Amino acid sequence: MRSSTNVRFLALLCTLVAVGACKQQRRAPQPSAESPKAAEPPPQARPSLDAGPAPLAGVEQTVIVQVWFLDDERMKTGEEPMFVPVERRVPKDAPVKGALDGLFAGPLEPEKGRGLRFVASGATGYEGLRVEGGIAHVRLVGGCNSAGSTATIANELKPTLKQFEEIEFVKIYDPSGKTEEPEGRTDSIPFCLEP
Repeated sequence: MRSSTNVRFLALLCTLVAVGACKQQRRAPQPSAESPKAAEPPPQARPSLDAGPAPLAGVEQTVIVQVWFLDDERMKTGEEPMFVPVERRVPKDAPVKGALDGLFAGPLEPEKGRGLRFVASGATGYEGLRVEGGIAHVRLVGGCNSAGSTATIANELKPTLKQFEEIEFVKIYDPSGKTEEPEGRTDSIPFCLEP
C-alpha cells in the first residue's frame, strides 16, 4: 500500500513539475538589466516637419536626423568635406528643434575620439527658430565671433537645417538680431561670422 501511495505521489509531483514548466515556456521573456534593448525602428529617409499621427499616450515617437560637426583631421589636411554628419534620435513632433538641440549639445564621446568637434563661434545657444516659406530663421545667443576663421557655426547650422524638406535657405542672426541678407530667398549669416 505504501509503495502505491509513493508512486501516486511521484506521479502527481511529476505532473505538477511538467505543468509548471509548460507555463514557464509560454510566458513572454521578462526584460532585465542584462537583456538587450529592442531594435529601434528604421530611420526615415529624409525628416519632415510633418509630425504625422499623434503619438500614443506615454510613448514618445522619434525620428533620426543628422547634425554636422567639424572633423579636425580633415580641417588640418584640407580634405573636403570638413564638416561631417552624425545621427541623432530626436522627438518626431519637433525634429528641427531636436536637430539644433543635438548640434548645440556637441559630439558624443566616441565622436570626439574620432576628431569631431562643435564650432560654436562664441554662441552658447539659439532662440527664435522659425520656418516660413522655405526659409529657416535662427538667432544665436551668448556671442558670435568667427575668430578670423572660415570654419564657423554657419557651416554646421546650414546642413543641419537644410536636411529637412521644407527648408531651402537658412538665415542666421547675431545675438542682436542682425544678419547680412535679412530679405530674399537666400542664405544669410551675420557679419560676426565673416572671417
